[in-house]
Amino acid sequence: SHVSKSPILRTPPTGRLLVRLRNEIFQILSTLAMAGLARGRAITVGWPRHSGERITELMTRAACNGAGFGVRNPPGKYVAPAEKDGGIDVMAWTNEATPPPAMLYFGQTASGNNWEQKPVADHARVFEVNYLQDIMTGNRGYATLMPFRIWDQRLWQAQNLFHRSLIDRLRLPPHAYNGLKQAIEGMMIDEADRVDSVVEWLTEYRDVATAQTG
Repeated sequence: SHVSKSPILRTPPTGRLLVRLRNEIFQILSTLAMAGLARGRAITVGWPRHSGERITELMTRAACNGAGFGVRNPPGKYVAPAEKDGGIDVMAWTNEATPPPAMLYFGQTASGNNWEQKPVADHARVFEVNYLQDIMTGNRGYATLMPFRIWDQRLWQAQNLFHRSLIDRLRLPPHAYNGLKQAIEGMMIDEADRVDSVVEWLTEYRDVATAQTG
């Protein structure tokens, strides 16, 4: 949350540390948070995927774990040749004894300054057409996850309506903590086995910042 224009950090993360923070660390935390929000399972869709799965393989794994849809394989004919994640970073769904889930969630991570232009609902609509079929639930949830706060309350309220739900710096940690607890209890949640990477990143960043500030 203090990567740019920080009133607190003398040495914000840059270079490789910053790239890893945005592409890996925040993805881990966001996946856990979406699991906590859904009180269910969650998968990482955003690229690059640590699992190395193609989207159709990932969606098949989700379907086998109660996501409540079939998989279009091959994908729809309008998928761009170079598409890697369809604009979706995380999917999660409520935990039920049998499919379908009561709610299917689509999440978009927004760690940059252009977050206002990244609502996930439009991406989700196209994603469903291209990759999913026979979706068993009519309930959808949409969330934009970001590592900072919006202090302007009118902007906060307006953007909640636009994005459907904003998971900000205050909302994200408790959801991620609950997601991690669910994973420890045996629920399928991507990235839960990579929490050590978050701690390792923080340790490395602290070492760099301390060395530069003396």
